[in-house]
Amino acid sequence: MMRRLRRPDWLAELQGLTLLLMVVAVVVSAVRVVMVTFGDDAVPVELQARDLGADDLSVGGATVGPDGAVEAYVSDPSGHQMLLSALTWIPTVVLVVAVLALLFRAIRDARSGDPFTTRMVRRLRILAVVALVGGEVVALTEAFSGMSLVGTVLPEPGAFHGVLTLPIGWVFAGFGFLALGELIRRGRALREELAEVI
Repeated sequence: MMRRLRRPDWLAELQGLTLLLMVVAVVVSAVRVVMVTFGDDAVPVELQARDLGADDLSVGGATVGPDGAVEAYVSDPSGHQMLLSALTWIPTVVLVVAVLALLFRAIRDARSGDPFTTRMVRRLRILAVVALVGGEVVALTEAFSGMSLVGTVLPEPGAFHGVLTLPIGWVFAGFGFLALGELIRRGRALREELAEVI
């Protein structure tokens, strides 16, 4: 006789995954900070070829264009350079952990009771705001930190460059949380209407 497989509890699976991702993000980030602070790790700096002041950057028939990216490493970084380097990635980790923690709470509430509550809608809206606003703040912080870091290694004082990108993933996640919250709000309203009819 075949044993029936139990149906997976997808909310439990997602809750476990969010917890695992939070722990991994914190541990990996802590290890990276310790390695940069106390180890012999050099600080990476992305430069444009034209910033290096060389007319021709070519090796073995390959040439780097003037707008091409060249990754340089500061082998003995100052405390200021280490801080700027950390600020090019730590804000993303903080935002990811914050979103995962809020999502973990929302999933825990959904598993322990009725998911169609105003509290759940509020939690999803908070998640949306954190993703939308946090994504923009993180993008600006990391871009300006990167530009400042580049400015510390360029031969000309005051020269810098940087890239500012739209954090489309955070925008998409934020609108996804808003849409999910609206679906739950509408489902709750329909359930209340049905309860009045019956």
